[in-house]
Amino acid sequence: MKAAAKPVPVLSAALEDMALPAFFCSAGGHVLHGNEEAASVFASLKLKKPYLLSTLESSAHAEIWQAFARAGKTHQRIKLMRGSGECWWFSPREDGILVIVVPPHADESLALTPTLSMHVSAALAHEIRNPLLSIASAASLLSSSLTQENDRTLARLIQREAARIEALMLTLDPLSPSPEHTRERINIHEVLEQSIASVQAIFPALILIKDYDPSIPDLKMDSARMTQVFVNLLRNSAEAMSGNASGRITLATRIKQQPQRMLIVSVSDEGCGFSDDVRGKLFVPFSSTKTNGKGLGLSIAQAIVHQHGGTVLAENSATGGAVFTVQLPFK
Repeated sequence: MKAAAKPVPVLSAALEDMALPAFFCSAGGHVLHGNEEAASVFASLKLKKPYLLSTLESSAHAEIWQAFARAGKTHQRIKLMRGSGECWWFSPREDGILVIVVPPHADESLALTPTLSMHVSAALAHEIRNPLLSIASAASLLSSSLTQENDRTLARLIQREAARIEALMLTLDPLSPSPEHTRERINIHEVLEQSIASVQAIFPALILIKDYDPSIPDLKMDSARMTQVFVNLLRNSAEAMSGNASGRITLATRIKQQPQRMLIVSVSDEGCGFSDDVRGKLFVPFSSTKTNGKGLGLSIAQAIVHQHGGTVLAENSATGGAVFTVQLPFK
């Protein structure tokens, strides 16, 4: 069960994995994201979209809103035991409040797991950022002393990738405020070229064909996060062709006029494609057919594209291999 507002990616995934009803709200009580189990709680409270907890203030469930408001005001974790036997936990964050409902006779310790998980993620993000700063600084110094253009290009790539990882670390740290993803008008081909440079550093023998439409105008987007989308898609295609030394990836850009003006970017490979069973799980987090795969690349790509109002489609090519198509609206 997802609301229209934009959730914090890592927290959203954590909620979906929970067995207890859980949802995340803005400071004003607007439910931004909830797992499937939360739907039954909303139904019992007679809450309807857009799911505003403030509407409970004048109902028989006013105690829920009062506890929520108190947690937001004091910035302390609040526990509410209801007469029905339910235990409600309200955990304030800098960007909202996490609410977990423990049904009667359920293990109350399960409500502590997300908090522990968030602290671990925050600590991990913090520890990664420290050496990342050193890497970026060293690359900057190295770039100024290099004489060969190819070497300077690689040094700039290190700097750019370090900056991109730093931005991603902000989304991995659930204890920090949600970053304001900067969107600016940029040409999609600039984003694709950055993505290609990143992937070719990992797969130097990769054969890539570009079929660009040069007439495509600039599009307002978060270029760092959109670069992540195409890095993930290109890596997925490259890995799918690991046993095909002569395999090629084709990147094509087009404009679709009807029924809505859309930017179309397709990534086609010459791998083995995927079965119907695998296709249905492509964008499911932690679902992977690769030996060492984590199953996150495609789900992250889909989430970012959705945040830009677009879609990601996957299908088998008539000539073999797979085709991933990103559709983004012109706004």
